[in-house]
Amino acid sequence: MPLRAEPSLEEPVTVDLDYQVTGRRIVAAFIDVALLAVLFLVMAATIGDFGSTDDSQVAVSLTGGPALIFLLLAYGYYIVLEGLLAATVGKMIMGQTVVKLSGEAYG
Repeated sequence: MPLRAEPSLEEPVTVDLDYQVTGRRIVAAFIDVALLAVLFLVMAATIGDFGSTDDSQVAVSLTGGPALIFLLLAYGYYIVLEGLLAATVGKMIMGQTVVKLSGEAYG
């Protein structure tokens, strides 16, 4: 059963909890991961280790404090954006929002 646009206080709200992974959700997740990968590369280039090995391969790493900062930023990305705007950047691009069980959007 689909969500109602304006739930009434007199009638119970019914929410379909049959979650399905769709192509749009997967693309949104890839967009979010790509943005976090760019953040990782920028941080590795500025405050981490970014270089090449003897056999012409690129090596990047974050250790210690920089790794902790990256992890906090990655968790904060999801918590802040979904909590305040009801969507991450990937979800916004794909036209999705995070909703409460009542069907109302967060934010």
